[in-house]
Amino acid sequence: IGAMSTAELAALQASSLSDEQLDQAYRAAQKLDATELAVNFARTLVGRPPQPGHVDRFPWYAFLMQHAQKEGNLDAALDYVNEGERADCEHTEGRRRNDYELRRGQLHAKRGEADLAQDVFQRLIDRDPTNLRVRGSATEAMLSARQGPRAVHFAEQGLEAARQQNDRDSEQHFLELVEAAKRQKS
Repeated sequence: IGAMSTAELAALQASSLSDEQLDQAYRAAQKLDATELAVNFARTLVGRPPQPGHVDRFPWYAFLMQHAQKEGNLDAALDYVNEGERADCEHTEGRRRNDYELRRGQLHAKRGEADLAQDVFQRLIDRDPTNLRVRGSATEAMLSARQGPRAVHFAEQGLEAARQQNDRDSEQHFLELVEAAKRQKS
């Protein structure tokens, strides 16, 4: 399956493939930049009950979220976040919860729902206060949403956390984010 052409992949009946074969078809479609085929295979995969060895569905849901977002369908992207998080909680004890929550916050920011985004990001930070990636993503999402004061809040928190962790690279990154957020704030 991994060596098939786009036409050969399109001729496959997704419902007759095993999960492993579907995943191979999904990956092959991605390599060929056959996005609609990859979407079809990913949707089929997440629509099936999880099988041993394939309980982490985040890669497929992340792909579907990105595709919906790229298509401008932020409601569908948020639906995939909710479905994925529910499946993650049911089948992997919420191991990817923070990844789904991060996407949720980013989507709320893109939808112009700054209060909801801030709440999601703050809960994530409270749950994992040493995770600098979340603080950076929160700042960047708020900057993209033109929410300067909120971006300053997250950037300054991130700068302080980076200094406490003695992480010079992150400190420099947050200094740049603070500066960008302050420019936007004024």
